[in-house]
Amino acid sequence: MFEKQTKRKMKRNKYGKSSEKALSFEELDYLKFNLQELRDRILLIGSAYAGLRIGELVQCRLEWLRWDMLTNADGKQMRVLAIDIPKESRNILNLYEIWRPKTKTERTTYILDEVLAQTFILFYQEHPKGIGELFKSKKTKSLIKNLSSYVIAVRFKKMLQQYHIENFKTISNGKLSQDELKTKAQEIRSKLSAHPLRSTYENLLFYKYKVPLDICASLLGHSEEIARKHYVSKSTGNIKHKLGEHVIKNG
Repeated sequence: MFEKQTKRKMKRNKYGKSSEKALSFEELDYLKFNLQELRDRILLIGSAYAGLRIGELVQCRLEWLRWDMLTNADGKQMRVLAIDIPKESRNILNLYEIWRPKTKTERTTYILDEVLAQTFILFYQEHPKGIGELFKSKKTKSLIKNLSSYVIAVRFKKMLQQYHIENFKTISNGKLSQDELKTKAQEIRSKLSAHPLRSTYENLLFYKYKVPLDICASLLGHSEEIARKHYVSKSTGNIKHKLGEHVIKNG
């Protein structure tokens, strides 16, 4: 068991911290407006706009969703979609199994963009068994692997690389060759996993919607201490840059 945990940690360290690879808001908009496949859009909304883990998204179902009203940083009421994740439920892909979230505790998270929230709940009204209906495999591990290793790690990554190729092409005013453009894009987005998408949601909460750190932590299902490490400088106590922002700047 210890050996497996060590290998897993080494693999993560080789990849780097997921918080340092969060999508920029420009990258996020590019995916939002250019993804064509319905399953891809639901995956993006669930992970980057709701902070769901892939396992939670696979288990998500209509009865977890409800409309709610929250007060924003300006004191105005906003209509949001709440996602109530239980501490355990029947596995939606195998009713003989009990499914539990990674943290073994219940939590509620929110989609704060009402247009995307409408898309998300409409999908579940039409597909009551969730995103698994769009895939041939009905096994939980296989579906999680498909979403993580193919849709995010390949399709999303290639789209983001294309975004940076187009961006660098404009900035360089045609002075860079196609190979040079590809190299620069790959330096920024050589890999992508589900974890940076959750970090992107944390950025949205903290910077766009001005959500306090303790609530950010609660919505994502981790401790306030972790949230403070992400955003507050240990040496100065000042708020740091967005998660992953330096990745784009240094590119």
